[in-house]
Amino acid sequence: MDNRPIGILDTGVGGLTALDALVKGMPNESFIYFGDSGRMPYGDKSPDEIVSMTRQITDFLRNFDVKLILYACGTISITALPVLRKELDIPVLGVVEPAATAAVQATKNRRVGVIATAASIAGGAFEKAISEIDPRTEVISMACPKFAPMVENGRFAKEDELVRRTVSNQLEEFKGRGIDTLLLGCTHYLLLAPAINEFFDGKVSLVSSGHAAAKAVISYLEEKGLTAAEGRTGSEVYYTSGEPEVFAGIARQFLGRNIDGALRYVPPFEY
Repeated sequence: MDNRPIGILDTGVGGLTALDALVKGMPNESFIYFGDSGRMPYGDKSPDEIVSMTRQITDFLRNFDVKLILYACGTISITALPVLRKELDIPVLGVVEPAATAAVQATKNRRVGVIATAASIAGGAFEKAISEIDPRTEVISMACPKFAPMVENGRFAKEDELVRRTVSNQLEEFKGRGIDTLLLGCTHYLLLAPAINEFFDGKVSLVSSGHAAAKAVISYLEEKGLTAAEGRTGSEVYYTSGEPEVFAGIARQFLGRNIDGALRYVPPFEY
């Protein structure tokens, strides 16, 4: 039993997809969430910059004596996790392996599409992870750099013409490629799921990297005996380096509750 909070780190609001699944799956737990909206997108930054920024926020979260940190971001999981895992004395999980496993389990024809930031796609980590699980699965990858910034600006409703046009433009190359599963390698992308699903006429299974990572966190804590006490009431505190009003508005739409009283602003760290 361990009542210490769980830390969640993302480049912005995307990690809320993982937090939502964790809160529903582990209502006794407490969470400290940091969304670095003030410095996103990370996908167009150098590996050294990504590691430096992630290290800063990791240090911030450790001030709360967190028992585990989830890097709820594909770019961070690929670039910074391998480096920082060697430096830390607490468990740190990412989204790549859990999402790859979920995609392999979901596909029926072994043709999987992967969308993520430019940095994530360039690193090839999702493709490698899928190949290690099932070498027979064909992976078609594509960077969608416009998605995360659009979501951060509160534009993700499928009725929004900008969203419909951007989704169509970014995903057009998947048409005719025969995929039956699409791995959403950036946690922001789940907020676009209704628009993406409509683009594929509901014929492609969408795999959320955030939800897959949340399941991995739950399994890890249960396996290690680190879950919070039964009957305990959990809590959530949110930090953002971006516009608090924008963050709160997106969170309200996605989580279905008001987080204003639990939201704190932290100026963007210099690196």
